[in-house]
Amino acid sequence: MDERLREKCELLGFDRLPGELELKRAYKILIKQWHPDRFYGRPELEQLAVKKTQRINLAYKTLLQELTADSPQRGNESKGEYDGNPRHRYSWQKYSEGFPDSSVAEIFLNSSHVFSAGYNKNRWVLYLKFLGDEIFVYFDVPEFIFQHLLLAHSPGKYAMRFIYGRFRHRKVVPLSRSSRLQF
Repeated sequence: MDERLREKCELLGFDRLPGELELKRAYKILIKQWHPDRFYGRPELEQLAVKKTQRINLAYKTLLQELTADSPQRGNESKGEYDGNPRHRYSWQKYSEGFPDSSVAEIFLNSSHVFSAGYNKNRWVLYLKFLGDEIFVYFDVPEFIFQHLLLAHSPGKYAMRFIYGRFRHRKVVPLSRSSRLQF
């Protein structure tokens, strides 16, 4: 394992390249622990949390791509952890980092069509990024809906049942980092 991957593994708490399920579990725990919304009203800690979540997201994305680069079973075969679903591969998709609201942390999901999610706790706004780089903003969404989405076994099925068609929404155009909107 090269030094770049070793650093990413250490950031997520591993001393070796994990399997996909291990990686996903560690990612969810760390994102929940360091989510910037937990530090609202404490600017220094909130800035630290934003930086930490960005590093966690990058480590997760890098390790997931490494695990899925050659074969759907790479890294999981010997551990018996491969979930048998090769649809969860994003490296070939068009992708813009983040959401239009730069205060919202992007949390990657293991879904066949929902790429990532983010939530603005103060405004009750949920952001969902879909494969193909489409972003939808859902308004007046309670925080528990966002939390349940992150913990759902199938985020796509959860969204179909509890989000789509239930909340006012609009599609937004992905923006480059330099032209982000401040909400």
